[in-house]
Amino acid sequence: MSKNGLALKEPEILRSLEKLKQEPINAEGSQDAILTPIYTFLMAVPPGEDRVLHWFCHKARPTVVEASTFLLRLHAYSNNSNVDAWKERLAKILHGCCACVQSYTEIKVTCRNTYFSAFSKQTLDNFFAAVDKWEVDITLDALATAGVVSGSKKSVSDSPPAVLYHILVSLHLLNDIKILTVLREHPPCIQASGWPHEVPPGLLLLLFSESSEIRTWTQQQLSRRPSLTLEQFSDSYDCVLQSVATALTSVPYTPETTSAVTKPMIVYFTMPISQLWSSLQGFLRWIPESVFISRRHLFKMFKSAIIGHLHDKSSHFPDVLRAFVFLLNKYGKAVWDEENDDFPQVVFDSIKDNTAFISLIQTTPIDTSQSPWALKWFQPYLASLDDMPRFEQALKKLTGFACEELQHERFESKRPIIMACILHVFEMYAPGIIEVALSSKRNAPCWHQSREAARRLLSQIINEDFITTESTIFRLSKLIQETSVVSNTPSTIPSTLPRHDTFWRLIFSTFSGGDTEAMELLVMSAGLAAAFDNLNAVAYNPSSFPSGLRDSLAVVITSVNVNLNDARSGFLDAVTQFTNSSSNTPDVIQKFISNELVLKNLVALLLSPVEELQMASQILVGQAYDVDVRSECFRVLLERHPGPSLHALTSTLQSFVEIARILPEACGFAKTLVRCMTDVIEVLTNGRDGLFLNGAFCKTFADVCRSHLPQFWQAMCQSITTIFRRTPSWSRVIDTEAMTDWMRDALIFARDMLAQWRTFEKAASADNDAQSLILTPRKPSSVDKQMLNDMQTILTESIRWLRLTDLELLHQSSTLVQSLLSCFQDVGLQPLDGAIRKLEKFLESARRVSTPQALRTKLPDTHLSELASLLASFSQADVIETPPHSKPLEPTPEDREASKPLKDSSKIKEVALEGRTSSSTIHPAPTNRTLSYSRPGLVLERQSGSRIRASDESSKKTVATKNAAKVVKVSDSSSSDTSGEEETGGLAALSKLQKSPVVKKTMKRRGIKMMEPLFSGNNATLERIRKYEEAQRAALRMQPDLRPLYRLILSWNYHHEGSEPPYSERRRAYTAIPDKFRSGEEYQTILEPLLALECWNQLIKSKEEAVDSLTARINSRQYVDNFLELDVSITERIPDKWRLSETDIVLLRQPDQESSILSKVHASRRTATDIQATLHCLTDANGSDPGLHINTQWKISKVFSLSTVSREFAALKGLPYYDFYSEILNPRLAKIPEFPLHEIQKAKNAYRVNEPQAIAILSAMKTEGFTLIQGPPGTGKTWTICGIVGAFLSTRPRPATIIQAGRSAIPERTPALKILVCAPSNAAIDEVAKRLRDGVRTSDGELVIPKIVRIGAEDAMNVSIQDISLDQLVDQRLNGTVKEPTGPSNSSSTLMSLRAEMDALKEARVLKLTELTNTTPNVHRRTVLEEELKTLNNKRTMLSQQYNRMKDQRLDESRAFDAARRKFKAEVLQEVDVICSTLSGSGHDVLKGIDFDTVVIDEAAQSVELSSLIPLRYRVKRCIMVGDPQQLPPTVLSPLASNKRLSDGPDMATKTAQPWHLNSLFQPFKFIDVAKGGEQPAQSGHSLVNIQECDVAVALYNRIRKEYSKVDLSFRVGVISMYRAQLIELRHRFKLFFGSDILANVDFNTVDGFQGQEKDIIILSCVRAGPGVTSIGFLSDHRRLNVAITRARSSLFILGHAATLSRSDDIWRIIVEEARVSGALLVADASTFRKFNSHISVKGPPERISETNVVLSPSVTELNPSVTTLTIKPHSRTSSKLPKTETITPPNQLLPPLINLSQKRSHSPDTSESSRKKTTKMSEDVGSELTKPRPPQLPPVIKKKPKEVNIFIPKKNTKDKRPAPEAGPSHGSAKRRIMDQFRQD
Repeated sequence: MSKNGLALKEPEILRSLEKLKQEPINAEGSQDAILTPIYTFLMAVPPGEDRVLHWFCHKARPTVVEASTFLLRLHAYSNNSNVDAWKERLAKILHGCCACVQSYTEIKVTCRNTYFSAFSKQTLDNFFAAVDKWEVDITLDALATAGVVSGSKKSVSDSPPAVLYHILVSLHLLNDIKILTVLREHPPCIQASGWPHEVPPGLLLLLFSESSEIRTWTQQQLSRRPSLTLEQFSDSYDCVLQSVATALTSVPYTPETTSAVTKPMIVYFTMPISQLWSSLQGFLRWIPESVFISRRHLFKMFKSAIIGHLHDKSSHFPDVLRAFVFLLNKYGKAVWDEENDDFPQVVFDSIKDNTAFISLIQTTPIDTSQSPWALKWFQPYLASLDDMPRFEQALKKLTGFACEELQHERFESKRPIIMACILHVFEMYAPGIIEVALSSKRNAPCWHQSREAARRLLSQIINEDFITTESTIFRLSKLIQETSVVSNTPSTIPSTLPRHDTFWRLIFSTFSGGDTEAMELLVMSAGLAAAFDNLNAVAYNPSSFPSGLRDSLAVVITSVNVNLNDARSGFLDAVTQFTNSSSNTPDVIQKFISNELVLKNLVALLLSPVEELQMASQILVGQAYDVDVRSECFRVLLERHPGPSLHALTSTLQSFVEIARILPEACGFAKTLVRCMTDVIEVLTNGRDGLFLNGAFCKTFADVCRSHLPQFWQAMCQSITTIFRRTPSWSRVIDTEAMTDWMRDALIFARDMLAQWRTFEKAASADNDAQSLILTPRKPSSVDKQMLNDMQTILTESIRWLRLTDLELLHQSSTLVQSLLSCFQDVGLQPLDGAIRKLEKFLESARRVSTPQALRTKLPDTHLSELASLLASFSQADVIETPPHSKPLEPTPEDREASKPLKDSSKIKEVALEGRTSSSTIHPAPTNRTLSYSRPGLVLERQSGSRIRASDESSKKTVATKNAAKVVKVSDSSSSDTSGEEETGGLAALSKLQKSPVVKKTMKRRGIKMMEPLFSGNNATLERIRKYEEAQRAALRMQPDLRPLYRLILSWNYHHEGSEPPYSERRRAYTAIPDKFRSGEEYQTILEPLLALECWNQLIKSKEEAVDSLTARINSRQYVDNFLELDVSITERIPDKWRLSETDIVLLRQPDQESSILSKVHASRRTATDIQATLHCLTDANGSDPGLHINTQWKISKVFSLSTVSREFAALKGLPYYDFYSEILNPRLAKIPEFPLHEIQKAKNAYRVNEPQAIAILSAMKTEGFTLIQGPPGTGKTWTICGIVGAFLSTRPRPATIIQAGRSAIPERTPALKILVCAPSNAAIDEVAKRLRDGVRTSDGELVIPKIVRIGAEDAMNVSIQDISLDQLVDQRLNGTVKEPTGPSNSSSTLMSLRAEMDALKEARVLKLTELTNTTPNVHRRTVLEEELKTLNNKRTMLSQQYNRMKDQRLDESRAFDAARRKFKAEVLQEVDVICSTLSGSGHDVLKGIDFDTVVIDEAAQSVELSSLIPLRYRVKRCIMVGDPQQLPPTVLSPLASNKRLSDGPDMATKTAQPWHLNSLFQPFKFIDVAKGGEQPAQSGHSLVNIQECDVAVALYNRIRKEYSKVDLSFRVGVISMYRAQLIELRHRFKLFFGSDILANVDFNTVDGFQGQEKDIIILSCVRAGPGVTSIGFLSDHRRLNVAITRARSSLFILGHAATLSRSDDIWRIIVEEARVSGALLVADASTFRKFNSHISVKGPPERISETNVVLSPSVTELNPSVTTLTIKPHSRTSSKLPKTETITPPNQLLPPLINLSQKRSHSPDTSESSRKKTTKMSEDVGSELTKPRPPQLPPVIKKKPKEVNIFIPKKNTKDKRPAPEAGPSHGSAKRRIMDQFRQD
């Protein structure tokens, strides 16, 4: 029958079966008309999804189950082929599915009352007997088919699982002699699989098998099954009970009522009676208590059989007694039901009078730590008689037996054990027992045995009490779990615990402080419950429970907490009393602690979540070893007792794992454990004094480390895994803030573990001898991989945490996952398949997010890419890879041929197969204008405006192989092929030092593989490959491997003399940088040596400067990644500002020798007293180890920082994966877009610019790729940048807003794109940031204040823009939100103060102990001293507790503060519009997750090329470069640099006029000849200073400041010099004269650092002076001079030695001569400016000296859509024809700034004095006339034309009617002639 036909027939069949069930028919009614359709339907049922037929289980449809049940009647038919086929099918089903067997067995019983109810009982009995016989036959056949026959070696387990299950679930099969014979001869040997969870009834019977193998297998099988319930207890189980009862009593069972369905089947046993009793207790455990309660007759049979054999003296008596104890424990009072009053005494007498019982007691071992089980029946015996009239008599008999008969001499050696067990039931005697056990009054020798017995009794009572409490807690936990799942009220609730407060109070009050044995009892008692904190009512009594259940649970929870508190309430006082006892010297306490049981419990107490228990344990350890704080306690225990301590820690961790799996929450324990284990790891691995880094320790305890560390490490891994796994459920009942804190700590703990795994591994391998540390690192060992393999589960569970919503936890989780994957990758360990699938699923879901509702993670895209990249290295997929851009950039003929449409996909397959032979690396990322798909041998690209092209990369194999050593590769090999051209220069020399980053992939056997069409829509494999490649490209672009750079630098000899680095091979000649490059390999080959040379020059320069040299001690050493890793500590007094960062290169030098070595700082941490640092160095670079041995002293000094160099190197290595890769290698100028006049006019009006500036703004925003804007000083470049930013803010795409009915609008997850503005120096970018902060104009002309942030070190920024620095913006959000941790100095001083107090108390205690020893006869004095010692100890304990709390609090606050900073930093960066940074700063990791659309580089001509590459690592659309090649020198001089002459713009003399210009000393331009000055070498280095010029600068500034005191000069004065030493001296002298505030008001900087900035007043110190000086060094650099003299808006003061400068340089001679001719030369010293007589000789407004009115106009060049160049042209004399710009008043409504600015420029006209002050601070952007300031009140003068020919275009200002100055040429004319000379040069 077809499937469709079957579906059509099924409803009809079901209706027919329902009718037959309600109206059963007998054999006469079973006509073919009824049977045939049902038979046909059933036989047509196909197999299920598992390819197995199912007729009876849940996998079968209801109609199939009913049909198969009805057709059981076919067993009555014979000699019928259809019936035979049906039977064969049925047998196959019963032996193929265990669930079908179970259901079939139940159906056989239930069908009697349904389909078969029309038959008589006799008929049914005969019928099912025949069925049973048929089942026997098919079972034997199945066993035979499986080879389980007589003589074979096969086991029943070799048959299908359903066969054995059928035997055990059907008792008639188990009762068959043939089947039993097979079971005996071929017993099962392996655990069965695929069985239902319920215990088969026959399995219980096998407990009584005479075969020990079957019994053992049965017990193992039962251990995996859940307990039976009353509902599961069917008639088959009743038959089992009846069979066992019959065997025990030898009396046939006669049921009280006979089942109407079936009669009981008795299974008869042939095993010996002793074996029957030994198995009875295990059997009874599986019988539910409710079964015996409901079947009283059966219970009575079992009870009578057990009690009746208590008088047996045979060997099976212990088993009978065990069964009796089991009955008492489980059924209690029910044992005595229906018995007379004397029966309990009769039972008691039958036991105590049995000689077998007495022998059992006498054979009990003496040294047992637990009470013998034979005496445990006393308590349940009395408990079962509680509240009964028989109790008193039974108690008397038990008391007499215990205290008289069992104390006979024949039990002499056993009496302590007997007493400890028996007295457990006598709480009425508790005071006397406790006094004997603990009181000092009973310390005489005659009481020794009694004390021992009493203590054993107390120990047993305490142990039993804890077991009861623990059991109650676990039962509560299980109840909560089951109730939460089933959602109904449980049938049983744990009983309320009785309170023992009197008992515990007596124990603690009776305790004698000097008794170490009693203290041992208390310590062990406290250790029992160390892991349990008070139960959390929220966790153990959920609000979702019904009110009645909650009330009941509340009572139980309260009783548990009361008992826990009672048991530990006096423990701390007892410990204090013990340590204060004069008899307990430190030696005594040390001996006490050396007991392994005591030590184990002390460690458990140290890790306890209960603070009192922690402190008690700490006091004991502290008094023994004279330590105070928690970490010191762990250290001394691990140092003195490493084996027991590690074992104790492992046991405690394992206990946590077990408890945490059961309890609904264990946060308190987890929190304490994480904190304490952090201390333990610090003690073991701390770089300063870690035990595992101590060679002597590891050598002494090598065996201990080998035997204990692997288990300890595994326990730590299991603990952190359990925390990760259980935390989600715990979080539902714990406060979110508290959970967040310790979850963060748990993640940090896991990261600390991972960071130290190599240290653990070395210790576990006992591989710490000195020789092994000197040798090269060995390969990963089996211990390596096993320890990392233990962390597999951590990886699996931590992936779940990537969906956390807390950003800090998400950051920590992501970092942990990445670190784990990286470690696995390094060792070659494959993560678990489950972890890989889980991470793949997570990444897939994260990529599919399109709406906030679908958001699965808040992890930034950069983190997702890094995870994907790491995951790709473990992927089993055959990742398709292609080489980086090493091919020619122009299409080859083969490319053009391959670009033709492919008509046959077979061609694609051929190309793919052919490409398999080529070497492969990761293909660089396509630009955002490129859609690409790549695979070996074929590259298809779609570029904007171009066709698809394909190129066969296999033809490039030769090139790829040749350059293999020069390309960053990702391959299966850890090293690249070095064949081909040898490279020995610069960083190219690293080919033998570096290892390329390796991404491992599984290699598959090559073969022909059919590939899907290239662009098939549903190709999941290609999509996955694309994602993996994209992730790998992103990782290589953002985080290339920097180790080659480190290896090169660390291989240098610091003492090498020469201008070039010390290469190990022949030096490679430096190559001139071409305009274009043939390939990326050529680019790197040329620039790498130059970068290396720059590093070497930095090193040489560092030798010239005085640096601090501190003493460092090497604490440990090991090899990591082929570096020698040193852990060093610096403990001497450290200068306040001396820090080590991870980018520092330091020099290690032996104090008295020349031996030295360069090292890189890998990590560092500064504490209150020292600096801990990890250094990496190369010991084999120079052929020998300079002696870097442990505990040796070295001088450490900082050499230079790699901060910028490392980012430049990263940019160089990541360049092949940049979007602008092709444009950088092969730049081509593009045509400037043309715009209609109305659009240009609109831009001019909107951005307040002139026409060229408007064209520059429009062109830059329209062009994708590079745009170059060039212009001399004062041409409005910065204002153009402001316009570009405004245009960007106007046109950038905003995140979409999703609007749904009934819901608020939800912004899209992706933040708005941002613009990145960079400059080479801090000063330059500060100037741009300052302009942007004042506001920009949008395309609508609206003035907006963009949200802007400045990235970088705050102390390197100008004080005027520090309020928009990232740190300050974050601090503003932190204020009032997160409590800032106590400053390092304050917190450290507090901790040091506490430490000092504790040390003082130690010394006082020693003195008191000494005095106490010497005053033995003086009882009164001893008493006084003992009290004083108690006081000292109490104070010490209090201080220790305070120290621990403060240390933990400080750590918590610090971590919380760091987390908040990280969170707010991310928020600030996501919210801002503009990010400003230096070029180097743009490579900061904080920007990794930011999406940029545009990059603007100001002062681009000043930057080196590699620095300019750094911001291009972001996937931006355009890069706009603004600069002037005629200022500071660039790396590559632009051939398009303009050589035009400049002139001032309109009204500049008026706009820049200042009050001090009226004084002849302070004219706009002044050359001050410091004739008495002289240069001298600086105190350190090769720089120069001129003290006289410094004094003149101070006096000059002081004169202006005092004479014009009403003028605010803050932020308006710049002091610059070309010599750094001079700059330092100027700062120093200004600070001495004016105070430290002057450094914030006056800008001190070098000329290089000042480029891009302006100040109203510039003081330039030239330094060079002297009679023999003929070379002036930096001063002869005309570009620097151009920058220096164009930084002043209003006044330029040059301080120099006129004679020296005139004879040394032609340009300076012109400057000096022009100053002399124009009257601007003044011979002066400091005293000149100390006279306050004014020389007012200027009668007109002075001329502007440096501002020029220039406009930007495009320069037509070659066409290319990627690069646009804009150059500067001078404004012609007809510039007055330009439209005038009226004064613009800012609109009233502006976008709110991120921070209210303290100083804001006014753009509206104002005639006030403050307006004039602000006007002087305006930019050089002359083209945009935003204001018309009121001119200064000067007497009118007539402006005359100079006598000499002026080569400059004069200013045109027809409105100015004032005459020219009366005498001489103007100062401005002289300045312009000087500038013109620069242009001509």
